[in-house]
Amino acid sequence: VKLWDFKSRSKEAIQVLDEAKDSVSSVVVSDQQIVSASLDCSVRTYDIRKGIMNCDRTDASVSNVCLTRDGQCLLISCLNNTVKLLDKSNGEVLAIYTGHSNSKYRIDSCLTDNDSVVLSGSEDGSVHCWSLIETTIIGKIGHDMHRVVHSLSSHPSANRLLTAAEGFIYLWSNEDIVKEEET
Repeated sequence: VKLWDFKSRSKEAIQVLDEAKDSVSSVVVSDQQIVSASLDCSVRTYDIRKGIMNCDRTDASVSNVCLTRDGQCLLISCLNNTVKLLDKSNGEVLAIYTGHSNSKYRIDSCLTDNDSVVLSGSEDGSVHCWSLIETTIIGKIGHDMHRVVHSLSSHPSANRLLTAAEGFIYLWSNEDIVKEEET
């Protein structure tokens, strides 16, 4: 992970975070922290103010990381068909979400605008939806004619979801999501 100072217009990075032993697959930046996911089965949290790094190891390559809205937890996609919710302060696994397929591709996962539903793309051509607390699948959003739903992003304040599957982009409204969950 490399950091540049835009104001200086220098081509040289001002800092290089080179602790990862394999490819960095995802980076999330907040006000005081940088979180990176790596194929070396690690999630690294860099505290910019304190100048420290915390590394949480898992049992599979991590292809995506996202923060909960309150910034207290990390949601990670692993290449062993799991999505995990980690406590950011100590790396404890709080929940594991299964039932989707993710063993080959970098696939996004995220939470809805109120952090109540976990969403993940899948190699089966759908988005899987789990209850955050119960960890049960509460719905699937099918993407007809697609093998892999690789990217998704939840709107920060409305119940909307943007997904991408093999070159196509879809915007799902609240009504679309509810209709899919009911079927």
